[in-house]
Amino acid sequence: MSEIMDEKNAAADVGAMEKGSDSDIKVGDVIEVHATPEEEAKVLAKIDRLMCVWFIGNGVANLVAGLIAYGIGQISGSLAPWRYLFIILGAITVCWGIVLFFLLPDSPSKARFLNAEEKAVALHRTIENKTGIMDENTYKVQQSFEALKDPQAWLLALFMFSVNIANGGTTSFNSIIIHDFGFSPLNSLLLQMPNGLFQLGGLAFVSICSTYLRNTRLFCMTLMILFGLIGMIMVLSLPSEQKFARLGGLWLSAMWAVDIPMALALIASNVGGFSKRATVNGMMFIGYCAGNIVGPQLFFASQAPRYPTGIKGLLSGFALGVFFLCLLWVYYRVENSRRDRKYGAANAISQDEELEEDLSNKTDREIPHFRYVR
Repeated sequence: MSEIMDEKNAAADVGAMEKGSDSDIKVGDVIEVHATPEEEAKVLAKIDRLMCVWFIGNGVANLVAGLIAYGIGQISGSLAPWRYLFIILGAITVCWGIVLFFLLPDSPSKARFLNAEEKAVALHRTIENKTGIMDENTYKVQQSFEALKDPQAWLLALFMFSVNIANGGTTSFNSIIIHDFGFSPLNSLLLQMPNGLFQLGGLAFVSICSTYLRNTRLFCMTLMILFGLIGMIMVLSLPSEQKFARLGGLWLSAMWAVDIPMALALIASNVGGFSKRATVNGMMFIGYCAGNIVGPQLFFASQAPRYPTGIKGLLSGFALGVFFLCLLWVYYRVENSRRDRKYGAANAISQDEELEEDLSNKTDREIPHFRYVR
């Protein structure tokens, strides 16, 4: 919508906002309700870009973490160096979390940096996304049951489990793997830094691609996993003498992590209803945690320095991730075609009907004109 609503509609929308707010303050939802542009293509591209901007912190952290860990490793005290690392970085994280708890709003109605008119405009700009903008502070059990019966929820959760087998393995054993390539323990910490550069490059690619090419999210996600797959094959198959080539493969495999913000963007765009979205987020987070638990169990000290079981496990996780993304693409394509045949084109709807649907806090399955983004 290109024009700003008239005063009557603005007052009504602000009043509606003040009756309730999105209590699910996950990153995807915070970005969704604050940054959605007016046209659907721009909506989706903006969500992707903001998710990627948020995840830049992960790439930057990988860049500086090696230096920080190297410096902390020089501390000579009564505790082991790794304990100082957890204490220092953990304390910083907790303090920053407290700051965000008080400063980060979870809906436009609670954004202290917006006036009443800006809150109304922010509300109105989310109509195109069709994922719901109103919350009555009421948990809807039926939406959670719908999430448990939704194929996309399970495919996203299984995808997150599969690829995070690699995350758990490399996060826990990255420096050990590099050390076993033939580098010193402290240099192994520094040689993890390029992981961040590869992730930042992947973030730039998927952000540009999703901005200028529609329905390329799943393609970009698959491509990032294939890079990870190639990198792990290099680590597994190259001879031990080619330690720098194997190190390059380990760096290349880090690009898969770009899929985490993209998966969150899929939920923000393709799951309607606050309670349903909260449930899908929870399912995906369970998959994330389970994958990170399984990954480290595949590395055995007796198999050092090449850890064949662990690397093959990571390869299997990547392959399963590609499989679940392909199934998700097929599901979205089939479901969109079914809705087009049954309800007609998604754009054959008036602006008032679109606003009414979005204010209803309905799920994606309950809105006839909802179309899934691929």
